[in-house]
Amino acid sequence: MSSSGWLSPAALAKNPKLLLCDEPTGALDYQTGKAILKLLQDTCREKGVTVIVITHNSALTPMADRVIRIRNGTVAEEILGPSHAGGGDRVVTSGPMCLRGAF
Repeated sequence: MSSSGWLSPAALAKNPKLLLCDEPTGALDYQTGKAILKLLQDTCREKGVTVIVITHNSALTPMADRVIRIRNGTVAEEILGPSHAGGGDRVVTSGPMCLRGAF
């Protein structure tokens, strides 16, 4: 996905396991941004794709299964969404964190 919010159809056609989206709604009007976010959410839920959205827009937080806030290059806070057992839990970390798993 480009910073203009354009999602390449070829990107989804290849059935990726991971999508990295840098400010996917940054340059879009409200309705188009909403449509892009719904597409990303549906792709995640229906196809099992991990979608990582990098954004400054905190209004997207309720859509997320997990929110990781980064300050000064380190993880400052992790918030687990409602899809996790005990959803809404906060985990405050003090150091760097990396993503692990089979992508």
